[in-house]
Amino acid sequence: MGKLAALNLIGITGVNVFGLYPAGADADVEVRSFVPGDGIPEDPVCGSGNGCVAALVRRDGLLRVRS
Repeated sequence: MGKLAALNLIGITGVNVFGLYPAGADADVEVRSFVPGDGIPEDPVCGSGNGCVAALVRRDGLLRVRS
């Protein structure tokens, strides 16, 4: 967290990390947002982070549409 917080010095307040689950899992994507530069070690429901991941997943076709 200290190294992430230090990125605040160059204008990066946090990072958003995501991973895809294998087909058939209970979820498709897991997202974690870390903003230690603003005193938030982890934001478990970061709407802006989740929105960015959703846009990237859609743009790059990372998931198949379920029918």
